[in-house]
Amino acid sequence: MPHPGQEIKRANGFVVRIVTLEDELLEVEARYRGDAPLAQAHYHPSQDEHFEVLEGKIHAVIDGVEQWYDQGEEFDVPAGVSHRMAAKGPTRLRWQVRPALRTAEFFERFYDALDNGFPEGTTPQDFLAEYSDVFRLSER
Repeated sequence: MPHPGQEIKRANGFVVRIVTLEDELLEVEARYRGDAPLAQAHYHPSQDEHFEVLEGKIHAVIDGVEQWYDQGEEFDVPAGVSHRMAAKGPTRLRWQVRPALRTAEFFERFYDALDNGFPEGTTPQDFLAEYSDVFRLSER
């Protein structure tokens, strides 16, 4: 079960540390190596996200608009808005999701599945359908 202080680690060096986990707020600190491509476009149907670049640089495409964010800059992604991001070089990011819903559980299970395989008999599409309240793939 996800909890504050927990670190969720990917084989590619991406780490999410849960800072706050309450009904109305999930706050994490994410660390990126910075050598991955832009994530697949997705959106969160009923959650707003707020990001603050603590170190490094983030490349984001939000609602089709490409942006670059440097250390000290902040940006928001409203619920329902398609976005994708990647770090450019080693980067540390504060990331808030409101309301939290099942996002921490999604991170925990999805990142493990990406590195170790989805549960037997489960396709990635099945898995994403299970968490469609917090994460959906989008076209752009």
